Amino acid sequence: MIKKREGFYFLIIAFSFLFISLSILEINAIDFLSPFYNGLVGVGVISNAQIYINSPLNTTYSFNSGEDYTLYLNVSSNFNLSSWRYSLNGAGYVFFTPNTTFNAAESSNELVVFANDTGGNVFNKSVVFFVSVNPGSVTGAPSGGGASSLPKFELDKDLIKVSIKQGETERQKLVIKNTGNTVLKISIDLKNLGRFVVLSENDFYLKSGESKTIYLDFFAVEQQKPDVYTGNIIITAGNIEKIVNVIVEVKEKKPTFDIKTDISDNKFVSGGEIEFDINIVNLGDLRNIDVLLYYSIMDFENTTLTFKEESLLIDKKLHIPGKIKLPYDIDYGNYIFYAKVSYGSIIATSSETFKVVSKEEMPRISKFIKNKYFILLILVIILIIFAIIILEYKRRKIRNKGRKSRTRGNIIKTGW
Repeated sequence: MIKKREGFYFLIIAFSFLFISLSILEINAIDFLSPFYNGLVGVGVISNAQIYINSPLNTTYSFNSGEDYTLYLNVSSNFNLSSWRYSLNGAGYVFFTPNTTFNAAESSNELVVFANDTGGNVFNKSVVFFVSVNPGSVTGAPSGGGASSLPKFELDKDLIKVSIKQGETERQKLVIKNTGNTVLKISIDLKNLGRFVVLSENDFYLKSGESKTIYLDFFAVEQQKPDVYTGNIIITAGNIEKIVNVIVEVKEKKPTFDIKTDISDNKFVSGGEIEFDINIVNLGDLRNIDVLLYYSIMDFENTTLTFKEESLLIDKKLHIPGKIKLPYDIDYGNYIFYAKVSYGSIIATSSETFKVVSKEEMPRISKFIKNKYFILLILVIILIIFAIIILEYKRRKIRNKGRKSRTRGNIIKTGW
C-alpha cells in the first residue's frame, strides 16, 4: 500500500514537471506523444518524409568573368506539398515552383530549401556549394583590374515609423553603405509616400566602402486626414533592390482621443492569434459617448487582410484586450496591426508592426509564459506538490510515532 501511494505521488510530480517543461519549450503535448502513439497504431504523419535537392550539389561551379552566376534549382520530395521556398545566404524567402533557376554569389553559398505539406508541417534541406570565376576582363570594369565586380550595399534600417500632427514635420535618417568592390549608382524611389516625405537626394554614386546619409523630411499638411498611411522606400543599384517599409501616423492637431496599441509578440505563424491591448483616453469634454473601434491586419501595400469593428461606451479611459486571428494563407513577411477609434469625423489611430514567419523561426520559449494565467498555474502546481510533501511527512511522522509506542509497550510487557 505504501509503495502504491508513493508511486502515485511520484506520477503527479513527474507529470507536473513534464507539463511545465512542455509549456516553456512550446511543445504541444499531442505532438510530443505522437511518435509513441503512431508506433503503436501504425498511423500518423509520414515518418520518413524527405525533400531532396538534386541541383545545386555540394561542389564548385565555374563561370567566366562578367557572366551571371545562374544555376538550376532542382528539387523533389516523397510526399504531397503545398508550397516551396528557398533562402540563399541568409537572405529573405523566395517562393518558387520546381524546377527553376536562381543567381548565386561568388565564393561560398548556402542554399536552404523549405517545403510545406498539406497539413501545415514545414520541412527543410540545405546544401553548401561554391562559385569560382575564371580570370578575364569584366565589361565596364576599370582597366588593369583583374577582379570581377561584386555589387553589394547595406541599409541601417528596414522600417521607418513616424507619428506627426497635422501641419508638423519630422526628420529621419537612412544610411546606405557600399559593401561591394565596385562603384555603385544608387537610385531611390518612393511608393505611396510622395505626399508625406521629401528626400535630400534621389540619385548618387558610392565608392567601395563609402557610406551616405539620406535625410527624409516627413510632413503632413493641415488638411491631411488623421490616419495610418503606409508605403515603401525602394533603393536600387544595378539589379539589386532593397525596400524600407514606412508607416506614417497622422494625428489631429488638437486631438480629442489618444489611442495606444500593444501586441503580445513581434513574430507569428500563419493562422495564429495575435493578442492585443488597446488603450483609449478621452481628452475632450464629452463623457459617456459611443465610439467606433476598428482594428485590422494590413500589409505595406495598404491591403486589409482581416478586420473587426466594435461600438464601445467611453467615459475618460477605456482598456480593450482582445485577439485577432491571422489568415492561414497569409504570406511570410512584415505586417501591421492597425487600430482606429472614431466619433463622427473625429479620428485617432495607432499601429504596431510584426512579422509572419515559419514555425521553425519562432522562438523556442513559449509565449504561453506571457499569459497572465501561467504564473497562477505554476503556483497551483507548486502548492499541490508542497501539500503532497507535507502530507507525506505527517503520515510518516505518525507512522514512526506508532512504531515507538508499540516498541515501548513490548518493553514493558517483557519487563525491560
